[in-house]
Amino acid sequence: MKGDHGLGLSLDLGTTNVLVHCKRRGLVVDDSTALAMRDAGRLGPATVVAAGWAAEKTEGRTTHNVHIIRPLARGMVADAHAASTLLSILATLAAKSPAQQISAEAESFLQRWNPFQWSDGIVVSVPFGASSLEAHAFVEAARGLNKNAMGLFGPRTVRLVSEPMAAALGEGLDVHQPEGVLVVDAGSGITEAVLLSLGAVVAGASLRLGGRDFDAAIVRYLRARHGLVVANDVAERLKKTVCRARRGADAKSGTLAQVEVCGLSVRDRRPVRILVPQEELSACLDDLVDAISLLAVQVLSRASPDLVSDVGKNGLLVTGGLSLLPGFVEALGMRAGVTARRAQAPLRSVIQGHARILESSDLQTLCTFSPTEWCRERPRENHVRDTGRS
Repeated sequence: MKGDHGLGLSLDLGTTNVLVHCKRRGLVVDDSTALAMRDAGRLGPATVVAAGWAAEKTEGRTTHNVHIIRPLARGMVADAHAASTLLSILATLAAKSPAQQISAEAESFLQRWNPFQWSDGIVVSVPFGASSLEAHAFVEAARGLNKNAMGLFGPRTVRLVSEPMAAALGEGLDVHQPEGVLVVDAGSGITEAVLLSLGAVVAGASLRLGGRDFDAAIVRYLRARHGLVVANDVAERLKKTVCRARRGADAKSGTLAQVEVCGLSVRDRRPVRILVPQEELSACLDDLVDAISLLAVQVLSRASPDLVSDVGKNGLLVTGGLSLLPGFVEALGMRAGVTARRAQAPLRSVIQGHARILESSDLQTLCTFSPTEWCRERPRENHVRDTGRS
């Protein structure tokens, strides 16, 4: 691709996590998309207290004038300035850290030719369902990887690629083949199902619902059914260690009959410990699993018989954090009527796809150059948007 010889950075900016890959250094950032800010009141602007996982750890433990900002919501950039600030801080820390398993001479070279400073182009993954305005917010946030947004030859350029496309590349799939590939990317704030063929999205469906909604469902259930108030991180831990998607999991797969949950009593706000049946916690997620499972069916219903036949033969690829929920992948496959498999690296499929794009001029043709092009190239008649649940 002419003019893209300077592509050296890639960015996977998600609702919960942010990953940055450098062409010469590999994965250099794997952190949380959270900022802890201290209000300065009328005396001046707010200041950053902590960023990334350091900020995540302060949630619920801060003073009245310190609050947590999450620049992304439902998979989209809600605050481009905060996202840019976060990326600038994380990039600065990563640029100072030594590269792993390289010689002193190589490290000296990398410091002189640091991709954060010298690469002209950044590849950014954007949800398939993003509008031109939402795609533009990702572009603005990406410029935070360099404070001056300048590369070696002038203003740094940003290339856009859809997250499901990058995830397919990260799993080693040949998306240029004339064969249908169905990918479901289930993240923290958004879930998308797209059908790929000949290097393009043939059909897609997007649902503003993800892992954080599962956490919220557990919080609501414990409060309504057991009068127990729990923190979001407690609900997330229960989701990861106890719950399962009952529609796809083996009925005998549960190993814990009951689990102890700690929280505050709704009645008197005292700390209490109660035993909650494992099956009850899993049951409160059934509706969410069903809603996501329907996405693959919606996409297949809009595809040609030939492409549906390809999916029936090759199966369904599921990536993203929700794919780690026991029974979730199987539930999607059962609803769609095809074999489903989990990605080998569901949390890093997208960034691994970026790494392939940085190394291949052929794969760089999958990127678009601007938010305007982004919306122009999407299959409008096959696109389904759903605002999800709050």
